[in-house]
Amino acid sequence: MNLGGVIILFILIVIFYSILYSVHKTLKDAVRELARRHDPIELPLTSHGIKQAYNNSTPINLFGKSYKIWEYEAQSYSCGGILHKFRITRINDDSSLYRQGYKVVIKEYYDGSTSVDLERELA
Repeated sequence: MNLGGVIILFILIVIFYSILYSVHKTLKDAVRELARRHDPIELPLTSHGIKQAYNNSTPINLFGKSYKIWEYEAQSYSCGGILHKFRITRINDDSSLYRQGYKVVIKEYYDGSTSVDLERELA
């Protein structure tokens, strides 16, 4: 093989490995993002975390079990407080806490404090 053939072969090998590395990095980032989206969020949850979990369809952990948020509502009050309500369904379970009459309520107060409660709705 002459010098020109070796140089062309070297350039082709470099191009091949750069493409291979690029595909590997893209797949690795995609797998990492997919894993991050489906890792349950642990309590204590903030209202920002709830909104993010709802928007990204990320499961959350409540009371040691994984749930999916399927409805989210926020109400603002003139005093500066915000009431966040969201309905959850247990993952890998046919029963929903909502169907059992429960809702999760996050209350944000004007002083910046929050509370997370599991409340039973009256029928």
